[in-house]
Amino acid sequence: MDYILIGSDGIYDRLKNEQINQIVWDVATQKRHVKDDQGFLSIHKICGLIADEILNQAARNHSLDNLSIVFVAFQKFKDYVEQGREPVKQQMPAEPIIIE
Repeated sequence: MDYILIGSDGIYDRLKNEQINQIVWDVATQKRHVKDDQGFLSIHKICGLIADEILNQAARNHSLDNLSIVFVAFQKFKDYVEQGREPVKQQMPAEPIIIE
């Protein structure tokens, strides 16, 4: 299992499971290589962006009910997001270390 999404009926009144799943994977795929001033976006930030996009899409589809969502990512989802990212480069010491 990759993730669990719990949403109010306002979400599911306007979005089908397939649409939600497509949003989840589209956002995860688009954002996993994005960097901010602290490096790659964290899994937490990406999950927040996924939740935001689902809420926004339901609102764009004229949902007339409340819109609430809980998105829980499991390790397999985190592994997908982090897969293929550039390795973190180790910084070299300013001066060489000499062992005598």
